[in-house]
Amino acid sequence: MPLPAPHGHKYKAMDGSNKYIQVFCTPRNKTFILNCEEGLKLKICSKTILGDTCGMMKYKEFFDKMVYQKENIISDRKYHALFKTDTLKLTNSLTGERIYFEPVVE
Repeated sequence: MPLPAPHGHKYKAMDGSNKYIQVFCTPRNKTFILNCEEGLKLKICSKTILGDTCGMMKYKEFFDKMVYQKENIISDRKYHALFKTDTLKLTNSLTGERIYFEPVVE
C-alpha cells in the first residue's frame, strides 16, 4: 500500500556524525533537504537513482526555513523501490570533503 503524500524519508551520515539528509516525498517530486549554515557549495549524488539526481544543492526557503535542497522528479514507485539500497554522496566543492549517507529504514 502506498504511503500518503506528502511524507518523508531520511538518510543518516555513515561517518558516525549526527548529520541527516531528509527527503520531502510527493508522488512525482522528491526534495532532498540538508539543514546547515549558508555559504557552502554542496553537490549531492545518488548511487542508485539515475537521471538528474546528481547536482548542486541550492540554499533557499523551504516552509519558512532556509536550507540546502535539491529537487528530483521521480515517481513514488520507482523511488521507494530504490530507497532501501541507495547511498547518497555529499561533496563540499570548497573543501573537497565527502560524506556518505545511508537510508534510515523504519
